[in-house]
Amino acid sequence: MDYFLNNKHNNLFDFFMIYSYYDENKIQEFKKIILNNNLTCSVIEEKINEDFNNSLDKTIRSSRSFVVLITEDLINSKFALKEIEIAISDAKKYGKIIFPIIVGDVLLPKSLETYLSIYKIYNVLDKLK
Repeated sequence: MDYFLNNKHNNLFDFFMIYSYYDENKIQEFKKIILNNNLTCSVIEEKINEDFNNSLDKTIRSSRSFVVLITEDLINSKFALKEIEIAISDAKKYGKIIFPIIVGDVLLPKSLETYLSIYKIYNVLDKLK
């Protein structure tokens, strides 16, 4: 697990960022924005193993909101979709916010569209494609 900003506000991170490992280069701009605005964020950057679910649950619970970077690679990642599923459950249970952000020309599968239908979905600038 990597906390690219490791100081928490009231023991909670401002965001947990969900993205595909293959999109690491695309999140750099978001990291800069978060750092420049003195926000805290956590991401999972470790290899998936038996401890993944425990790490994921703990990290999600220690975040106030979630940023989901929706790309073709995310849609094809069963682990990223698992993160979204847990985040949505946590958001419903504790009133947290999810910020779905589409990066590029992505067609949402019906299942993901249904999950995220209650949230405003943002499209980002071409420079992040």
